[in-house]
Amino acid sequence: MLERLAGCLRHLVEQNEGDQLPTLIVAGDGLGLAFGTYQETLTLFGVLMENLFRPGAEVCDSIVYIPGNHDHHIWELAREAGYARQVGDSDKRHDLPRSSHVTSPLRTAGLPSDLLNNLATRIGGGEEPVARVDVIYPNLALVREATDRCVLIHHGHYAEDVYRFFSIARRALFPGRPEPATVEEIENENYAWVDFVWSLLGRSGEAGRDFEALFLTLRNPDYVRARASELAARMAKALDLPLIPSERLERVVIKKSLDWYAGRFVTERFVRDGPYSESTMRGLQKYVFGPSFRQLEEAIGYVPGDLTIVFGHTHKPFEKIVSPQGVDREVKVFNTGGWTIDSRRPFEQIGAAILFMNDALDAASLRLYNDGPDGGTVLLDVHGAEGEPGGSEFGVTLQERLRGSASGTKPADIWNDLGTSLHRRIKRRRELDRSQANA
Repeated sequence: MLERLAGCLRHLVEQNEGDQLPTLIVAGDGLGLAFGTYQETLTLFGVLMENLFRPGAEVCDSIVYIPGNHDHHIWELAREAGYARQVGDSDKRHDLPRSSHVTSPLRTAGLPSDLLNNLATRIGGGEEPVARVDVIYPNLALVREATDRCVLIHHGHYAEDVYRFFSIARRALFPGRPEPATVEEIENENYAWVDFVWSLLGRSGEAGRDFEALFLTLRNPDYVRARASELAARMAKALDLPLIPSERLERVVIKKSLDWYAGRFVTERFVRDGPYSESTMRGLQKYVFGPSFRQLEEAIGYVPGDLTIVFGHTHKPFEKIVSPQGVDREVKVFNTGGWTIDSRRPFEQIGAAILFMNDALDAASLRLYNDGPDGGTVLLDVHGAEGEPGGSEFGVTLQERLRGSASGTKPADIWNDLGTSLHRRIKRRRELDRSQANA
């Protein structure tokens, strides 16, 4: 699958004019550190890199990695290595430098990922990496001042309350504490929670896998409500809650707590009402139009008027133009979805897309597939922010390249092969789910 994907991207890049290769931006969760060991996840990422940087047929010249919640530890490794270099370079007669929990959003602010650059060196078999991998977190801003245009890329986890849990709990427990106003403050208050629960816990041996399964279960409100009595009985038997005199009363308290919990911390990817919920869209706008705008103003002195927001995280791709209240502009929003299907029931909103941009920062989304009961829907079509096929002139050009020519009506053979493979894998996954449900 990774080899086919790299081949498809190569098919598009080879139609570019000139020798300049594009940059690949990984917008979070490129490594599933919450679900596997370094050995497992790096092996898969290494296969992708081998195919992207095949000698003489490179797809891109470098990688910019923006960690998300499930690979947040990639940022922590880069951040701490960067701080160690700062300490070594600092004047010993003065105080040690401050350790920042975020980078500037500009491309030039990236920190090298020693882990991924060493992987890239190993792949090439030489002394230098086959391509440089820089980490920027949590926002990347691509800016074209001449056209007053900016593409702001964030994995998307800080659009949801559950990833800002410590900030919310702090204000609940200590009334009067201010809400974090900057990207740095949000990350500083919540990074330990995000790193431990969403990026490290699943790697804690068999116990980690069990707790990861528990978290996935508790994020499904229908399951929690249906199994609340059973879960309460198990927990009451295993735990001796203080100040509650009997196991029977413990079961009642725990069941009521589970009933209260159900749905309050469910993440967006388990919401089946549509490609996005109102709460997540509000959270995204709050994160972008407050803290992220302040970060942009600090980095370049202003907020460009033509703004495109790109995120993924929810695993539910969509394209939309929003007109936020209190913001004097229309904003283009793209969600690229995700490659993982972890729902036992078919969920048509789950899917994956790839966002393409040119030097002018025109953007177009290539929808690959959406989930479904019998192999899903493989689309392989291009959309602009308004959701219409093709969209801008750039989107029309991208669609023509996908088809092999302006007159083509179907994707080129190499893309059809990828689509067939996607369809078969989704179908096989759904057949496995049905067999396990009937066992």
